[in-house]
Amino acid sequence: MSSQSMHRMRHQPELNDSQGIADILLTILKWVVIVVVMLFFISWSDKAYQLGYDVLSEQAVDAKGEGKTVSVKITSDMSVSRVGEVLQEAGLVKDDGVFSLQEKISSYRGRIQPGTYELSTDMTPEEMLEVMAGGVTADETASETVSEDPGEAVS
Repeated sequence: MSSQSMHRMRHQPELNDSQGIADILLTILKWVVIVVVMLFFISWSDKAYQLGYDVLSEQAVDAKGEGKTVSVKITSDMSVSRVGEVLQEAGLVKDDGVFSLQEKISSYRGRIQPGTYELSTDMTPEEMLEVMAGGVTADETASETVSEDPGEAVS
């Protein structure tokens, strides 16, 4: 072997097997982290889209004409979150959290009044909010008397 080739061999970095394996594992780990982060963002964006759709679409639990009427009592000490829970427990809304967001962005924000309400599963959250924010309550309906004319109610 010539002195030049010996000189070149001495200056070449020597890679041992463990260093090569460590480099390969580090590269794989970087790609795994990138893929996991991408999957997280894809999943998060899907959930964010679904939440936005649910909040803005204002869908009723049942189709119009197929709903059932449920009586719910709202007290003055209930928060909007608690009202949403009561409505979800009664089967009037699918998600109490979505209802709370719908109330916050609606024109009825902060206007829910205490009372007992007859609501239907074919009502949208907006329609329920309208009733609970000043519509006719079951308490008011019970206090009405029917006059001689069946088409006229007297309060």
